[in-house]
Amino acid sequence: FDLVGDTQKFALVGYSGDFPNPKQKGYQEFTAGESMTAGVHLGCSILRQKDSLLYHNCDTKGGASGGAIIGNINGNYYVLALHSGWNQVNGLKLNRAVEISRIQPALQGN
Repeated sequence: FDLVGDTQKFALVGYSGDFPNPKQKGYQEFTAGESMTAGVHLGCSILRQKDSLLYHNCDTKGGASGGAIIGNINGNYYVLALHSGWNQVNGLKLNRAVEISRIQPALQGN
């Protein structure tokens, strides 16, 4: 199925190096510390889908690689991809993720 165009439908869950922010109210409640507490960006979009990669606008920083991009498809939640970094595309920095379908064969039997 085509994931591009469903704006603000997806979420990225991961351990970005800038979360939680010590300046943020309630920071003390995150006892694990900066980049050791899972964060989530709700409402991001898939901008492009090419060669088993998804280009997305989810908020990321160093440490977010491996974070799951989750989507609600027909009322069910799926891990669609794993964030893997960013690329320069036509002068723009776009975050990229590897589609689960690309790595699923390696996970079979494990």
